[in-house]
Amino acid sequence: MKIRSLGMLALAGASCAAHAQSSVTLYGVINEALTWSSNQGGHHAVQLTGNGEYGSRWGLKGAEDLGGGTQAIFTLENGFNPVNGALGQNNRMFGRQAYMGVTNAQYGTLTFGRQYDAIVGTLQTMTSNGAWGGVMFSHPYDNDNTDNYLRVNNSVKYTSPNFHGFTGIAMYAFSNAPGDFSNNRMWSVGSIYTQGPFSIAAAYSLYDRPGVNTTPTVNTGGAITCCDAPITSKREQIAGIGASYIFGPAKFSLMYSNAIYNNVGTSLTSGINYRFNNYEANVRYTVTPTLLVGAAYTYTSDNITGGPDGPTQVHWHQVNLLVDQFLSKRTSVYLEVIWLRTGGGVFPRPVGGPLPATSDGTLASQVQTMNPSSSKNQAVASIGFVHKF
Repeated sequence: MKIRSLGMLALAGASCAAHAQSSVTLYGVINEALTWSSNQGGHHAVQLTGNGEYGSRWGLKGAEDLGGGTQAIFTLENGFNPVNGALGQNNRMFGRQAYMGVTNAQYGTLTFGRQYDAIVGTLQTMTSNGAWGGVMFSHPYDNDNTDNYLRVNNSVKYTSPNFHGFTGIAMYAFSNAPGDFSNNRMWSVGSIYTQGPFSIAAAYSLYDRPGVNTTPTVNTGGAITCCDAPITSKREQIAGIGASYIFGPAKFSLMYSNAIYNNVGTSLTSGINYRFNNYEANVRYTVTPTLLVGAAYTYTSDNITGGPDGPTQVHWHQVNLLVDQFLSKRTSVYLEVIWLRTGGGVFPRPVGGPLPATSDGTLASQVQTMNPSSSKNQAVASIGFVHKF
């Protein structure tokens, strides 16, 4: 009896030890704001919005120790609109992220599922929208994916361990379409190197048919890799480089990105091409441990070719300002101000094209997540409240 009792105690201890080696974490962010805009379709507006410095979300993260320094991991992350409770990312339950894999401090991390490309976590960290400002600070239409708009299905992603300050990322996403392996796929590579206060990052992504179908399908020619593309096209290529330097309480960043969209429009045969160039300079300054301020300027140009009226160039000037006051470790209030002005000539508007026009056919301003202005100018001010859990 005594031996049996000792055996039961040993089993109980082993069970507790195994339980201690695995974990599941619930986390999230809720962000709501009162937002004023100077012009949306010819009228100013005051709205309660669910976007701003952070996208509202909740998620589950899990890890289990497999021995030898290796862990099995997973992440399921839902995006939602707290104003009305609606699901985000085209009504997906876990539209932000949904993946599983293995990780090892010595060999890196390998994951499978719906994930962010290699721009996120590398080039993105050099931008105001990706690092500290949020969605409304995005470059026009988030054309270079520095605000996570492109999320990739059917993907395999490898992230290297940190090697003397260097981290690399590589990703490939399958089309999942029988007989069409080489079409409707994507691949992406990126890296970031940090040494003391200095960091430099670069990334490249190629997408076939981004935005063609926003509804996931299985075993059909409509199967997709990227589901949330802001611009529908036959092919998209994004490349960029950026650098930052921390000087005391201030962090200064510069970045450049190029995004090329071929055959824009749902038919994929329009022959109209967009070539975006984004140039950004930004600074983030920690005034006190609980008060953060930031400012950014972005110039974006878009060379449009293949249209019936010949080549056209349009451009954007954008200024972003942020004041963020932390009330606690998890709760903060913030003020964001965005001013956007467009310029350039009359441009062609292909079917499915994203660029809004004024009454005279020139480019209209449109801050990310807002409806288009009826003019070349749009100003937005947002006072928001954020809680993280």
